[in-house]
Amino acid sequence: MVIKKISFDDVNYIVVKAELDLEERILTLNLNDNKFKQVFNCYYEELSDNNSKLNTFCNCYLEDDKGIFYTCFGCVWGFNRKNNQSNIKVYTAPINIIFKNRIVKEELDDKKITGLRFKTSYPLHTQFKFHIAIFDIKYDSRKKITISKSKDDNKYYIDLCINSSVEVTFKTLSKILYSILEMFFLILGDIPKLESIILYDDIGSFNLYRELVDKYHQRNGINPNNEIISNIIPATINSTTIKEFVNFRNKTSILFDMLMIDMNNNGYLEINNSSLLQLLDGLSKTIGPYKDEEFREILEYYFKSNKSTKYILSNRDKRMINLGTGSKKDYVFIIKSIGHRNYLSHLDVNRNRKVFIGIENNYAYWKLSLCARLYIMDYLGIDIDKKEVKKLLKSIDAWAVNRHLRYKL
Repeated sequence: MVIKKISFDDVNYIVVKAELDLEERILTLNLNDNKFKQVFNCYYEELSDNNSKLNTFCNCYLEDDKGIFYTCFGCVWGFNRKNNQSNIKVYTAPINIIFKNRIVKEELDDKKITGLRFKTSYPLHTQFKFHIAIFDIKYDSRKKITISKSKDDNKYYIDLCINSSVEVTFKTLSKILYSILEMFFLILGDIPKLESIILYDDIGSFNLYRELVDKYHQRNGINPNNEIISNIIPATINSTTIKEFVNFRNKTSILFDMLMIDMNNNGYLEINNSSLLQLLDGLSKTIGPYKDEEFREILEYYFKSNKSTKYILSNRDKRMINLGTGSKKDYVFIIKSIGHRNYLSHLDVNRNRKVFIGIENNYAYWKLSLCARLYIMDYLGIDIDKKEVKKLLKSIDAWAVNRHLRYKL
């Protein structure tokens, strides 16, 4: 879009020739020497002596050719002047935060609003639309949440909206909506893509553009068969379960982040599985009954005792093998899990360890990530759809059979 004015104090606006790319959050200006001096209060040649002058201009205010205002927080400026060119190209790295249609002076978290809307989407070819209901949630006496949906030719949209009868900070409302996004991920196995963020205040609505951290990025090549283990309905997402989830996130710190990153990571499954095993260890010691037990005892708790996770392993996984000379036998899946976690934790390549090899890693990833999700849902009191879990386990087993998976020892 075309920008016609820029200001660094929202008082003195300077006419410029500029472009603003909202999606990439990049501002580009073309300035001659005099205009450069007018905008940045120094000549281009002075920058080589004192780049610190630019620190003053990390935030700016813009007006486009239609009279719409923008607030930009966190501008990092770059410059380019090619030989024999009179104009100087001025550009930013991706701007941290852009507000469209609002002049904002306070930090984002402190901005007072009365409502917030996340427009999200899943690919149309997936099965998620059959598992997401339309409903309202009375979060507390002043806040109401609405989950609604629509579609077009390419995407299936889910709108998450929260409204408050009194002004509250963006941080307060966004924490609730981001928690619901994470609950979608926990229940359905894939996070919806965050298409847009719209804020509401006593004047009206305005858009927010910002970079999302990796854990909120929808993974590449989203599986059309999905990893659904329950439904987005009032029984699973309600004021009680949302508040329990927020408390769980506060209590466990980075643990759920690890689950999201491991499941969204397109890198080496060997490393993802090692991280998932560390996660299961951390979950048990943070919210589970075991605090100081050996890792083998913790895995046996998950796969032999816990009511929500003990049925994950198939007969293939329960084949008994010996841990070593003089040791007792145990499930092949448990023994390989122990070796895999230790091998990749300590990177001891000089010892021959029983680890997941080749396509065993794909198989183990599905079992380990499912174990973590079911354990967390059971802890939070979120309804698990046993039919969906059985369907998922049947699909995993069929995948293994079709590829003639046999554990290599």
